[in-house]
Amino acid sequence: MESLLAWDRDTQRMIEGLSGGWLDAPMVVLSTLGFFVPILLAAWIWLVLRGGPVGRGLALVAVALVVVTDQGSAAILKPLIGRPRPHSPAPGFPSSHASNLFAQAMLFSRCYPRLTPILFTIAALTGFSRVYLGKHYPLDVFAGALFGMGCGWLAARWLRNHVDTTAAIWARIASWLPPSWAARIQAEPRD
Repeated sequence: MESLLAWDRDTQRMIEGLSGGWLDAPMVVLSTLGFFVPILLAAWIWLVLRGGPVGRGLALVAVALVVVTDQGSAAILKPLIGRPRPHSPAPGFPSSHASNLFAQAMLFSRCYPRLTPILFTIAALTGFSRVYLGKHYPLDVFAGALFGMGCGWLAARWLRNHVDTTAAIWARIASWLPPSWAARIQAEPRD
């Protein structure tokens, strides 16, 4: 175990040692989840309005999945394990960034397989950025990725078996909205 932790510390120092060049700005952008919010919000709205029953179900499950992975890693696993970050005594194992992004990558790739390479590349690059910026050790990111992919796989499996349930939830949500909005949410996508 000690040799694995030594490898983890050495690899983190090596990757962080690459900083100071042209990669700094892209790594900061990738590590800033706020950068992804407009993109994710646009995708979420598209799923609700144009994704049909599966897309609307995916939109609901994706939101629930963020809550599960973020709180599961940040509020449960990090305090339980207590492994400090490279330059801070705050717990960093597992990486919440990796948990969240790998969970979404797994969920969306199960529903839209053609997006798999793009989704996992973004998740992996974001995980790498966390090590590059000295926020996490590589094993923090790896554990977060495993936790996230497991949660994403379970969420995709649940969605596959419960599309009718999510349709009922959307019907309930639509009942609270103005009629023109409700019609858009419940309409089938036009090709």
